Amino acid sequence: MASLASKVSLGQSAEFLQRLGRIGLTEDQFNILLGDDALMKRMVDLVNQDLASKTEAGASDEYAVTVSYEPVPNLDELRKRFDWVSDLYDGREFENHPTPREVTFLVKHFGKTMTSEQAIAWGLENGWLPAIREEVLSFAAANPDLQRKFWIVALGSSALNNGGGRCVPVLSEGGDMRFLNDDWFYNEWFDDYRFLFVRK
Repeated sequence: MASLASKVSLGQSAEFLQRLGRIGLTEDQFNILLGDDALMKRMVDLVNQDLASKTEAGASDEYAVTVSYEPVPNLDELRKRFDWVSDLYDGREFENHPTPREVTFLVKHFGKTMTSEQAIAWGLENGWLPAIREEVLSFAAANPDLQRKFWIVALGSSALNNGGGRCVPVLSEGGDMRFLNDDWFYNEWFDDYRFLFVRK
């Protein structure tokens, strides 16, 4: 059987460490973890328990939410709705401004590493469009605790960050706080990510 090290790319390893750092893991804690096999096994056991509970709950779920498609609020207002908001939402224009309607959302879990293009292609083949930014905000307001269970990516809107990189909205969490985040469109998304779609 191939080792984990042979299956995980350097980019995935770097992203994993960055995400651990963003949610509060310090260098001292990392070194303790690295030298304690029993502690590392407890961490893996917790991951396995979490994956088992999510598998029992179903890989994909549908939600009906009314979306107003109102203009996206400024950062001060968004920070009243989330515990943390990426600066990417400060005055940058995303695409799409449809009229208000009730939307059926799908939170899709593929259970494997996916590119953005692969996820979008699956949606188009199966009658779903990737959610846009306005839809993300309405969905998060109607289902505020869902992002605490797993990170949710919306591929229907994108904006350029200060470095010129194309980024998409991500509903995430850390320390039980709700984040309105962003990440690279060109990521390979880990197998625990969910993707937010709307019915065509």
